[in-house]
Amino acid sequence: MLRVDGKNIGFAREGIRILSDVNFSVKSGQILWIKGDNGTGKTTLLRIIAGVLKTFSGSISFYSQGDARNNEPEAIWKEEAKQQDKTLTTETIKKEKNLCGHHLTIEDRSVRQAGYEHCLHKTANNQNLDDAYNKLETASVVGSTLCNKHKHEEKKETKKLMINTSIGEDFTQKIQPHSEITYIGEKLACDEEHTVLENLYFWAKLRNCTHLLQATLEFFDLAKISNIEIRKLSSGWKKKVSLSKLLLFNSKIWILDEPFIHLDKRSIKLFTELFDLRLARNGIIFLVHHDELDIDDDKITRLELG
Repeated sequence: MLRVDGKNIGFAREGIRILSDVNFSVKSGQILWIKGDNGTGKTTLLRIIAGVLKTFSGSISFYSQGDARNNEPEAIWKEEAKQQDKTLTTETIKKEKNLCGHHLTIEDRSVRQAGYEHCLHKTANNQNLDDAYNKLETASVVGSTLCNKHKHEEKKETKKLMINTSIGEDFTQKIQPHSEITYIGEKLACDEEHTVLENLYFWAKLRNCTHLLQATLEFFDLAKISNIEIRKLSSGWKKKVSLSKLLLFNSKIWILDEPFIHLDKRSIKLFTELFDLRLARNGIIFLVHHDELDIDDDKITRLELG
């Protein structure tokens, strides 16, 4: 079980106070739904939680109760900020601890590269959502073997690797994630001069999971646009490509800034179902979203800013 606490979080830019004394606590299986008017610091708070913004006051603490004695939460990572000479600065504390069996690393580079996360358009081979998600959440031994076999050819034969990677195998070996946090900003995080396939391949290489590329293409119905440059796509397709990163990672914590923008109703519905599945697997979701959510109210913790 995980828990994330924010205490007395504050942030100022050019002398203007954006956030002041913000407090929250969210645990596994819950969404922290951050709401507020424009300019109240919703995106700023997400960036602080993700570790992208370092100059803030207060603290963000991550806890795991899996191995803690007497059911007391064990601090696995904490980021604190303190004020010196009237300037907000950051003091980061990193500990060699495990988060649900995986090493936790919070770095600007890894968070930014994780970039966007996920959206859902179509389940592969008409499978139900849960089966499809399970297949995408785990990696097959066959797929891993195939990936290793073609490792020396990857730079020259990316598309060939994609074609030869199958979604139809039995998945048994868990993906080892690079980071337990995946941050999805509101802005597009794609190289618009490259194709859909080239963008997906680049992201997959960052997390050493190229064996899941074909599955991701089919899951989001992206195969038919895989050779099209991002700049030529509609806003909706661009969003789906950006959000497809989630299925290449296995993060426990999702940080999402307006993920439903430009998505059609069908995609939003499936995406919401995927939220439920992530929560059922003891994940935590931090969400900025303006409209209503079709999710059980007991899974939602609301935080109003402003």
